Amino acid sequence: YWSDFRDALATQCIASWIFLYFACLSPIITFGGLLSQATGKNMAAMESLVSGFVCGIGYGFFSGQPLTILGSTGPVLVFETIVYDFCLTLGWDYLSFRFWIGTWIAVILMILVAIDASAL
Repeated sequence: YWSDFRDALATQCIASWIFLYFACLSPIITFGGLLSQATGKNMAAMESLVSGFVCGIGYGFFSGQPLTILGSTGPVLVFETIVYDFCLTLGWDYLSFRFWIGTWIAVILMILVAIDASAL
């Protein structure tokens, strides 16, 4: 309905858009800079911005709750630092290893969803 679009442009809605924009943007840039140092510039602020955009849009479309704040956090930084140091120690390519971590996580999550593991 037309009123839905009109209501989306109300002052309170626009204020929440602006708040969420900066609430999501600040930690993404901050942790992106820290990730750049921790991962030998393999992951930096630009990659964090793109991933925040893709995850935020996808989450907004499919979750039914578009106003959730998404972004990188301290535990993610610690995890990426440990993985990068692990790859340096063994002489592996960091981004390839990181890709396989993500792939296996996706496979395991799909299996858990398929068997409805959340109901157990």
